[in-house]
Amino acid sequence: MTYAEMKRILIYCQVLGFEGLNNGNSAIIPELTINLPKHNSFIGVQGNPAIFVSDLTYKKLKRFHKDWIPNVTIAISTAYLFNPRTSYIDIIGVLIHEAGHAFNVYAKIANNEANAYVFEIETMFKLFKMRVLKRQFGISKEDVGAYFQSRMDQYKLETHNNVYLKLLVDEVTNIFELQNNQVVKSEPPIKIQIKIGFFKQEKPENQDIPTVHQASGMANN
Repeated sequence: MTYAEMKRILIYCQVLGFEGLNNGNSAIIPELTINLPKHNSFIGVQGNPAIFVSDLTYKKLKRFHKDWIPNVTIAISTAYLFNPRTSYIDIIGVLIHEAGHAFNVYAKIANNEANAYVFEIETMFKLFKMRVLKRQFGISKEDVGAYFQSRMDQYKLETHNNVYLKLLVDEVTNIFELQNNQVVKSEPPIKIQIKIGFFKQEKPENQDIPTVHQASGMANN
């Protein structure tokens, strides 16, 4: 993926952040910069390939990265970007997730992983529905579903802290027919409750795209 393509994804994040999420949060995100630290430079913990440089992160690491700008910079591992096993959808997901942390900061909500996951899921789904992912990057519905499946364990770690995140996870699980190994009550799920729709959508162009009804006023790394 080229630098210009990565910047384009961040511009989409700015636009969709301004339009707002379906939980009522919105933000004016400034232009975000992409920083590629030198090989083997420390940028995060637990193998994270990228970080959003918040004020706190900047204070901790500025002596190693003087070119970072707090609350504007997204630092991405060059080893991750140039790994042949890293796909376009993975890079896009990383960018959207870190832009989600920027969204949290500028929306003045808690800058935690749960809220970043909310932004990640809604934005990825909207780019899928807008056919941006298909037309510009050749990413299919199956690719998006595989991405959400690969993230499911991370999402589930935070669903107990964020009811809205749990509803989003349930919805993409249903739409993309994912495996969600959460323990559920004995009563069978009522699908109409899951598909009330948290994603604003236009009429799909063909039948291979699922239709989800627009939600009516749901009030959050």
